[in-house]
Amino acid sequence: MVPFKFHLRIPLDSKNNEKEFEIKPESYEIGPGDTKEISIKFTPRHKKEYFMVMVLDIEGVGKDMKSIPLIAKSDVPVVKLSTREI
Repeated sequence: MVPFKFHLRIPLDSKNNEKEFEIKPESYEIGPGDTKEISIKFTPRHKKEYFMVMVLDIEGVGKDMKSIPLIAKSDVPVVKLSTREI
């Protein structure tokens, strides 16, 4: 077993420079038998349901080696005023 460098990305998350998913770390070199915790921060910019994938690229081997489904839903809260005056 040898170490390898991987990159994680969400191909559909780059419309108009408004990234909604932040992956940490996006790239990392991992050794044999090692594990690495990955976090994904979701900041929705639109009210909708999300059906996307995060893909794993392995440097020097290939792109899209593995895909992991990401499913999310963002909604807008309902705000009601108890009085007419603010």
